[in-house]
Amino acid sequence: MHNSRYLDSAEVIGFFKEQNINTETTEQFWQKAIPAAEQLGFSFEANVTRKLITIHTPPPNKDRFVYGGLDVNSKTHLGIAFAHAILSSKFHS
Repeated sequence: MHNSRYLDSAEVIGFFKEQNINTETTEQFWQKAIPAAEQLGFSFEANVTRKLITIHTPPPNKDRFVYGGLDVNSKTHLGIAFAHAILSSKFHS
């Protein structure tokens, strides 16, 4: 069974703080997560109308993380979503 999880920006920031990851780092740091995640098999969808970013984890799990409160047109916010999905998924365990 595939899992879906909705998170808002406050939950994502809280997660990184719990993991002692500095959220005030450079935009380039977060943007580096995009090609890394794609190489690992993660993918994304952006829903501009609903202002949501959905990250799909690679098989066999194919879980979904749905992020609200992030700018769907921002590569930095996409990188933040990818970084969170990688660190929160069964893939990272």
